[in-house]
Amino acid sequence: MYHYHCNQFLIDHKNLLSATILNMLRESLQQFSIIVSHDTLFWFAALSGSGMLVIQFALNFLGITDSEGAGHGIDFDAREVKWLSKQALTGFLMMFGWIGLCL
Repeated sequence: MYHYHCNQFLIDHKNLLSATILNMLRESLQQFSIIVSHDTLFWFAALSGSGMLVIQFALNFLGITDSEGAGHGIDFDAREVKWLSKQALTGFLMMFGWIGLCL
């Protein structure tokens, strides 16, 4: 009988804890959605651009990049310059989002 009450006590507290955590997450998501709902496009651009910047910085810092870099020589052909690169897209999204939120 004692074993049953202990198990029931643990199950009740586990359910209460999970319900409390779910309520906290639900409230946090509601508050975040209220903040973000006004400028969804700008928030998406700012956060995705900033996230890509952090990822690119970390990969570059660790030496895991697919670009040759500036240290391999100065001679290059202008036709080889990529105008729509990962860095250009990242910079555009990040600045478009943050400046849009500031205005």
